[in-house]
Amino acid sequence: MVVHGRHRAPQLTRVIEASLIKAGGETRVVEQETKPPAATLSQGQKTLLKAIAQGREWARLIIAGEIDSVEEIRNRYKLSYAHVARGLKCLRIPPDVLTALVEGRATTNLNWLAVRPLEKETWGKAIKDWRKIA
Repeated sequence: MVVHGRHRAPQLTRVIEASLIKAGGETRVVEQETKPPAATLSQGQKTLLKAIAQGREWARLIIAGEIDSVEEIRNRYKLSYAHVARGLKCLRIPPDVLTALVEGRATTNLNWLAVRPLEKETWGKAIKDWRKIA
């Protein structure tokens, strides 16, 4: 093909597997193979993942007998009671829902703002909602 005396290269079309991810009020196109799942997480989901990681570490230390109480966690890490409670509360998130979060497939309402106010009797409904996509 010639355009104004120059050769024009043929168009190249590439087919990719991608997903539309809605997070943090934005819609993003995410290629399955090239984007890490963290790129699709909202700030609330990142905060939740950090709390989950901390809670799991503290649970591991308690089970291993290295720490005996929430008070000891607070003192060792110089954290507030609320911060420690947040991490321990996240231990209730089931593995399949956690996997969906880590892989970037979780519903947008799975974030720290949704987990924070949950009480014992409301966890069941929340987990059902989070499993709709996961």
